[in-house]
Amino acid sequence: MVEGKPILLQMDISETMPLVMADEKRLVQILYNLVHNALKYTEKGIISVSAETKDAHVIIHVSDTGVGMDDETQSRAFLPYEQGAYGISAGRGIGLGLSIYRHLVDLHGGTLTVHSELGKGSILASPIRIND
Repeated sequence: MVEGKPILLQMDISETMPLVMADEKRLVQILYNLVHNALKYTEKGIISVSAETKDAHVIIHVSDTGVGMDDETQSRAFLPYEQGAYGISAGRGIGLGLSIYRHLVDLHGGTLTVHSELGKGSILASPIRIND
C-alpha cells in the first residue's frame, strides 16, 4: 500500500518499554489494521507507531498525516458501517474496521480513542495494561 506513495513509516517504541498483558495475536492484529487504515487515508506524509507509559498502562499511538476527520465523523468513527465522506467516495471499505478494532481493544480492558483534524490527519490511541 506504500508503493508509489511518498510515505515515511516510523516507529518510536523504546526497547525498555514494559511488557503488556495482552493476547499477542490480537495485539498484532490491532496494530497491523490501524497502520493499514492509516495507509488507506494517507496519500503522502508520515505514519507513526509510538508508545508511552502512563500509570499502569502502555499507551499505543498510531498517527498519520492523512485526510483526517471532522467532529461529526469522529463521533461516529467506531460505529459499524460508518465512514467519512472520503472513505465512501473513494470506495475504501465498508466501515467495519474501527468498530472491530475498538471491540478487540475493549476485550483487553482498554479504550480506543481518536483525535483528528480534517486535512491534518488522525491519532488513534489505546491503553494496554502493563504485565505486573
